[in-house]
Amino acid sequence: MRLQRGFSLTELVIAAGIGTLVVFIIGGVANMAVNNYLRMTEKMEAQEVAVRAEVLLKTVFSQALEIHHTPGTIPANLGNNPGRILNGIDFNRIADTPAAWTALAVFLRESAQSAPGMQNGIPRKTAIWYRRPEAAQNTSGVIFVDMGPAPGAVPGPTMSPDYADQYIDRVSRLRMVKNRHPLYDRVVSLDVELAIRYHTSRNTPRTWCPAADIGVLAACNPNSHWADYEHRFTILLKNNLLRRTTDFGLAGGFEERVLGPVFSFHPVLPVIR
Repeated sequence: MRLQRGFSLTELVIAAGIGTLVVFIIGGVANMAVNNYLRMTEKMEAQEVAVRAEVLLKTVFSQALEIHHTPGTIPANLGNNPGRILNGIDFNRIADTPAAWTALAVFLRESAQSAPGMQNGIPRKTAIWYRRPEAAQNTSGVIFVDMGPAPGAVPGPTMSPDYADQYIDRVSRLRMVKNRHPLYDRVVSLDVELAIRYHTSRNTPRTWCPAADIGVLAACNPNSHWADYEHRFTILLKNNLLRRTTDFGLAGGFEERVLGPVFSFHPVLPVIR
């Protein structure tokens, strides 16, 4: 019995301290691994959103007809008005948009091929909106694309943004610059810049405020860990009509587009719910 002895109090305290340190190290490594996984997955999702935005906007705007370059108001209902794209789009602060919703563009687009042998497509009314990020509600910016009623359907009095439409969320900055044809009052291309927000830590609150507002507006949390994936691309408005002419000797004339007497048709993207 004299040969049996237990641990001393000092030994127990040292062992407990070492055990606690090991637990803290393991916990820190695990937390770092989770945050790295979150950062990678969030960035991949942001890149996917940016690519989908490019595909959607290129598909829609490349089918546009008769979008004038002259600055003008965006009509709620297209009617006989020429197509318009808002002038001077550069939303990098919440205060850049006077209202929560801003109409970016309203125009007709060729959404279906007409009868065989005919040059013209079947037009379809199209509208695009931007909903700015909201600090108080902590919501991201969203681009909505109303693809319009199906050809032959009776359109409503106005078009409106809805989550049943095509939409792009997680937007923290949007910039679109129109480029004018040298001779005609038409938009021939758009330069687009998007910032898609992603978050890099699960242990901090999320913020969707534009970078310029974080730390400036009281509701824009400066303690959030975030990054913006920036994506830039140019859209050629291939079908935007410059003029209609009979110089080609075809019955009913011919529609001259940005690329000359070239007709470019793209199918409409399906609604993703």
